[in-house]
Amino acid sequence: MRKFEAFENPRIVELSDGVYGASFFLMKLLPARFMLERAVEQGLLKPGATICESSSGNSALALAMLAVQHGYKLILVSDWTLDRHLHRRLLGLGAHVEIVDEPAPTGGFQQARLDRLGVLLKEIPNSYWPAHYSNADNPIAYAKFAELLIDRVGEIDCLVGSVGSGGSICGTSKYLRILFPELHAVGVDAPGSVLFGQRSGRLRLYGTNIVPSNLDHRHFDEIHWLTRAEAFYAAHQLHRDHGLFLGPTSGAASELPIGGHTETQARRWSRSFPTRGIGTSKLCTTKTGSSRFQDSLRRCTQSQ
Repeated sequence: MRKFEAFENPRIVELSDGVYGASFFLMKLLPARFMLERAVEQGLLKPGATICESSSGNSALALAMLAVQHGYKLILVSDWTLDRHLHRRLLGLGAHVEIVDEPAPTGGFQQARLDRLGVLLKEIPNSYWPAHYSNADNPIAYAKFAELLIDRVGEIDCLVGSVGSGGSICGTSKYLRILFPELHAVGVDAPGSVLFGQRSGRLRLYGTNIVPSNLDHRHFDEIHWLTRAEAFYAAHQLHRDHGLFLGPTSGAASELPIGGHTETQARRWSRSFPTRGIGTSKLCTTKTGSSRFQDSLRRCTQSQ
C-alpha cells in the first residue's frame, strides 16, 4: 500500500530561529497505511473486504484514499461535525458515509458513532475495523516521522502537537526520547475535551468526548487548551506569515503560550501540523480569535 507513501512525509519548515514546523499533506495517511498493511499481514483484512471506521476528519479521508486504490469497500460513521466539503470528497472516493443524529447519554456523539459501528461490524460479513483510537499500530507508525525529524532537524528539545487519538504525539515523543530522553512534550487540547480530565462539552474540530486507549498521559510534560476561535486565528497567522495553508488543528499546534517555565525554554522546537486547509479554507483564511496570538511565534523564540 505504498502508492501514496510520498504524501506521508511532511515538509519541515523553519518558522523562526530554532522553531520548526512539520507540515503534512495528510498526516493520517501514515498510520492508516501502516494499520491496514499490518491487518493484511495478520490476516485480519481480506481482499475485497469492507473497512468500517468512526471518523469525522482526516482519518476518514486517509482510509478513503487507500480503500479505493486497493479494492476495499469503506463505511464511515460520522456526525454533524463532518465538514460538508470533506463529506463530498469522501463520497467521490466511493465511501459510504452514515451520519449519527443523536449523542449517546455518556460519551456524546463519539460514543454514539462507536455504538452504530458495532452494529455494522456484526451485520457485515468479512468486515474490518482499524480502531485507530485503540490500535497499537497507530502510535508505532510515527517512528518513521520521528526518524525524519531527527534527520532534518537534529536534536529536538521540545515537541508540540494537538491531541486526538493520541497516536501522533505519543508515538513521536516515545521514539524521539530514545535519543533525546530530556525531550519536553506539549499537548494542545480543546475546552470541553475529556482527554486530560476536563468535563465533557460541545466540541468541534479537535478534542474528544472519550479517552482513547492510545492516549498515554505519561508522554506529556505540559498541556495547553485552545478554543476553536484561537485555533482558527493561529491557522490564519501561519498562512499570512509563512505561506502555510493549514487547518485549525495545525493552528492549535502552532500556538504555545510560554508561562516563563524553565522547562519550556528549549533551544529547538518541533511543531506537528497534521492538516492542510482543505475543507475549512473559508474559516482558515478569516481573522477570528484573540489578538493576543499575533506575536505567538515571536514570543516562543524570545523565550529560548
